[in-house]
Amino acid sequence: MKQRGIRRRTLLATAGSLVALGGCLGGDDSTEVTPTSTSEGEPSSTPTEQATETPTQPSTTETVQFDELETAGTELPGYTDLVETQEPGWTVIRANFDKVAGVRAYSPLTDTAPGGILGSGGEPIYPFIDGVAEEVPATAAASTALVYSALLSRLPVVTNVDAPWQGTNVSEGNRFMQLEGLTVTNAAVQLEGPADHESLAALESVQQEGESAGLTIYTAESENGEQSFAAGDSQLLVPPGVVNASASEELDLEPVLDTLRTVRELPPGIEQLLKSCGDGAFVYAGPADETDGSPQLLQQYGSANEETVERYRTLLEPVTTMVLVAEGHERGRVTRTGLEYESPAAVPDAGRFRAVFVPEAETVRVAVDGNLVLIEAFR
Repeated sequence: MKQRGIRRRTLLATAGSLVALGGCLGGDDSTEVTPTSTSEGEPSSTPTEQATETPTQPSTTETVQFDELETAGTELPGYTDLVETQEPGWTVIRANFDKVAGVRAYSPLTDTAPGGILGSGGEPIYPFIDGVAEEVPATAAASTALVYSALLSRLPVVTNVDAPWQGTNVSEGNRFMQLEGLTVTNAAVQLEGPADHESLAALESVQQEGESAGLTIYTAESENGEQSFAAGDSQLLVPPGVVNASASEELDLEPVLDTLRTVRELPPGIEQLLKSCGDGAFVYAGPADETDGSPQLLQQYGSANEETVERYRTLLEPVTTMVLVAEGHERGRVTRTGLEYESPAAVPDAGRFRAVFVPEAETVRVAVDGNLVLIEAFR
């Protein structure tokens, strides 16, 4: 288990480092664009330094109870089946492409810059957005497109998945999945969308091997040999080592299936935060320790200045778990930031969270329950 944990942490560190390559997927335009905000609160592309936004309405901060949060969830999101929190390197980076496409506030930018990935029609799959609570999950989720790219070399059958950023280059006869979301955890890489098993089994490079954990097991030929994967009606699962494995290394599917077979309880604090933060267009979740979070996370996934990083470090020093979700809302967009502190005594005053996570939000609600904090911010 220890070796698996190290390998999975390496995977996610590799995924994070790939974010810097994001602009390469969008074409040759290397103009760096930093968004500011329009008078309507939506990002506009301006090739200058980021300006400080002045909210169009008076900003407010409310202290409420967890059950008074407007958009908080009450059920565990589906991706938690693929999380093994007993490993110190457990992490989730996730993008729901349907939610991204439907979020009015994540309007397209006209240029591509590092971290902005363009679709076939020139629209960004991951536009730049402001604020730590939005920027970290969105930029981390950009890794999912690069994990997909890395997957192509290990599992060429993925070329028959119709991904949002590659257009309709896959013929109808060979396409077996329309990609609607992609989740990377410490236990698996999951491609999400309706899967046509007849089309999948008809591919010459694919062989059906049986059933396990409620999924159909396949092997697919590649230039490096065979690789196993599992598919359900709306998912395709591969081992997490796909990003950092050597070309000759065999990726074992069995640990992925073991995770799905195992009935386990999440630690209470993590379970509450994952329920309350729920799913969204972008998700980042994981431990907030010296290697998996705090300022290293912000420096890796964000573009914050030293002052912001220092405030972030001070606020997160006693934090053990962090969950960040950004999605659309009828009022524009909303972020939910969940934090688990070492103890109730370590929880800072509610007012400190706005300046670090959501300085430009119009309305911020902070809920505290013992050592758990959830910040809901509308913008």
